[in-house]
Amino acid sequence: RVLTRLSDPALADLMSRAAPLLGGLPVLSLASDDVAVVSDPDAELAIVVHDLLPDPSARFAWLRVVQQRFPAVCLFLLLPHRAEVLRQAVLHGARLPLAGVEVWTPELTAKALAVRLKDAASRRAEALALWQRVATWHLPSPVRSLAEAELCWAPPNATLKQVVDLAGTGYETMRRAAAKAGLPSPSRFVEKLRLVRAAAALSTGMKVKLAAAEYGFHDRDRFERRMRHHFGLTPTEAARVGARDLLARLGGN
Repeated sequence: RVLTRLSDPALADLMSRAAPLLGGLPVLSLASDDVAVVSDPDAELAIVVHDLLPDPSARFAWLRVVQQRFPAVCLFLLLPHRAEVLRQAVLHGARLPLAGVEVWTPELTAKALAVRLKDAASRRAEALALWQRVATWHLPSPVRSLAEAELCWAPPNATLKQVVDLAGTGYETMRRAAAKAGLPSPSRFVEKLRLVRAAAALSTGMKVKLAAAEYGFHDRDRFERRMRHHFGLTPTEAARVGARDLLARLGGN
């Protein structure tokens, strides 16, 4: 499902024109910021498209509540080109895991928006499927929280600190729990999971250079080195193997 909360008339019109291009995904308009209306036990995934109006600070607070209560919800900001909205997005956006951000320009077409939303939905669905597998592993609670944060909440280019903050447990606590269980350090564990996420994106047709940037590896060379280091594969080979098979190589948990 795509749930929209758009107060800006131009953005609401753009979304209405993009809706028929979403390949059958139902699009519903939220009449209020009632958290309960976001939850649907029959829906495996929901994308909330919000423009942060009329009060960006209050809307960010609401979106954080939504994300915390419903990890399966994917947040997508469709923003008007207004200085205060963009300023608040810069100030607060890093603290809120987002599947995508678009700022209105005359060049932003309904087709382009639909492509971005479908891509966000596809990536979110794959991340949740990966988490469902990892959730069956026997992990210490702090490490489990770290894995959930990386796969369910963190944007693809999140820093380690951002992932740790999302997990809600201190790094040192995670490190001790991982060491006691014979697991990799939190930084290595997150990098392994990030590479799995990147492999999933590659398998959908994303180019290696773009995946390197999108998933926080900065350049293609570093991306290839880290993939070889952890999995003994090139990114192209990892895409062929598949993200779920890569998970099975992380230690048989």
